[in-house]
Amino acid sequence: MPVFPTDETKNSTKPENLQEKFSSDPQAGFENMVTTYRDLVNLDSSKKAYRTFFDLLLANEADHDALLFHCSAGKDRTGMGAVYLLSALDVDPATIRQDYLAANRYIQEPLEEMLKHVRQSGGNDNLAQSMTDLWTVNGAYLDSALQTITSEYGNMANYLKDELKLSDSQQQDLRRLYLEA
Repeated sequence: MPVFPTDETKNSTKPENLQEKFSSDPQAGFENMVTTYRDLVNLDSSKKAYRTFFDLLLANEADHDALLFHCSAGKDRTGMGAVYLLSALDVDPATIRQDYLAANRYIQEPLEEMLKHVRQSGGNDNLAQSMTDLWTVNGAYLDSALQTITSEYGNMANYLKDELKLSDSQQQDLRRLYLEA
């Protein structure tokens, strides 16, 4: 289920191919991700993919099925899928944020390997910072998405209902399927 028509997060792009764009400005990677998260909310392809995600979640039968969801890095498209799901399950925002930021704990080893490669390939500190920003999650990225939802759709509940077409009864079904009684 492609969320983007192209790889907006740059996770499938080799560091040496990003060198020119991200070597001159240490904020370039960060700014790319802030924009990417805004796009995760607004693009029609994103809305369609996340609606399909909810359809798959709703197709499960209680206690019988599971659903694995992921993306190339498992943090941005997957992270927002988890944010939407946890929001639909009525999980408190602080817990959602904590869950989202937990991805950074699991990315450290591959991040260090990638940064080692960047430095061995002659990458400068600006490139290393941008690559770090591209490879990790940041509260500001999530805030970009959430602020976009609030400013353009009013709140998460409206976004889930009006943009992802998730009805109140479907949200109740999700809670029945995925929350312990």
